[in-house]
Amino acid sequence: MSKPRLPWQASRSEGHMHQQDSASTEASRKTILVVGTNAGQADLIRYMRTRGWRVLACSKLADEPGRELCDEFFQVDVRDVERVVALARAQDVDLVYSVSSDTTNGTAVKVSEALGLPHFHSSELIRILDNKHKLREILNEHGISVVKFRHAATLEDASGWSHYPCFVKPDASQGQRGISKVDRREDLEAAFQAAKAVGGANSSVIIEEFLAGIEIPFNVLVKDGGIVFCEPNERLFISEAFIGLAGGHVHPCYNVPAEQQQAAHELVRALIELLHIKDGPLYVQVMVTKDGPKVVEIGPRVDGGHLWRLFAAAGHPDYIDLTMRVLLREPLPLPRPRNGEAPRCELIFYRAPTGSLFAAANHPIPKDALYSEYRYHDGEVIKPVNGKFEVVGYYVRAVDTEESAKYAANVR
Repeated sequence: MSKPRLPWQASRSEGHMHQQDSASTEASRKTILVVGTNAGQADLIRYMRTRGWRVLACSKLADEPGRELCDEFFQVDVRDVERVVALARAQDVDLVYSVSSDTTNGTAVKVSEALGLPHFHSSELIRILDNKHKLREILNEHGISVVKFRHAATLEDASGWSHYPCFVKPDASQGQRGISKVDRREDLEAAFQAAKAVGGANSSVIIEEFLAGIEIPFNVLVKDGGIVFCEPNERLFISEAFIGLAGGHVHPCYNVPAEQQQAAHELVRALIELLHIKDGPLYVQVMVTKDGPKVVEIGPRVDGGHLWRLFAAAGHPDYIDLTMRVLLREPLPLPRPRNGEAPRCELIFYRAPTGSLFAAANHPIPKDALYSEYRYHDGEVIKPVNGKFEVVGYYVRAVDTEESAKYAANVR
């Protein structure tokens, strides 16, 4: 008996909250190569199929969600830029793009530059944003979101650090791997070694002052130097045991007053000006602290947490659709009129320990869910991403005023 199909396997045209338009006819013979096939890329693959594009995808891993959704899959290491260039050239693609991952996004940009294809941002900007200490140097130099930090290639480089608590992170890594909160000097060496283990022998580490507060990431989209989408959400904190990992997101924000949200918006605008962003998406993680909003990290890409579904549920335009329209230099849809306040919606991740066996019964879907998705079948082994507590699915739903009070303790 065959296994039931997962939600991302159900239909190549399901999943987006917009209708196929006339652009699909014009684009029907065009081809896109999506770099990566994880669950975030699956959203992009679905979308491009609704546009009528031929969708190719490549990944080193042959068992990710996007493989079943694309027209043709190629097992290629996405870190091997030359091989991805050769693949894109051989398939005569019109577009190479990626979301969700810093690694795949960087490769997509390099391939697009090599082939003269449309792309957002430059390899130089991506290099800066991928190296946390470079971004901190630029921000501190310009007096924007000043944060104490130390860049350390060796443990000796970290000597004299005296600001506790602090975060210790690999300088170039995503997925919350190798991150530790350190409360005292005696624990700094162990955290340093844990971060180095993720980055490799020749990697470096960044030590940053701990930012206490509420995290409100922004999904941003810039077109011709102007902001066309800029929406925050409140990132839900799990516990100290899983520092850095999100339990989910809620929009609009619950715990952040309007004036503090406005200050965070102004910080985002300052970042766009400082970094000379002309076109493209940004995922800007902002911590609202007692000293004002501070930048945590900036991703030059669409986020990997399916937040477009959260915003769409709250009445905003489809963020992936807007992003691709900007990339393809197409007109943007007219804003939709709103009737009353936007509903408060939540996106909650299902999580389970790395290496455990998935069981859907442990992650019941709310009856009022607007969308839900599992990434595994019952009995499958949960693969390492952060190596601790992995996302195995998620749901999106609206919450009423009484329910939303549960967010009151969401302060790191």
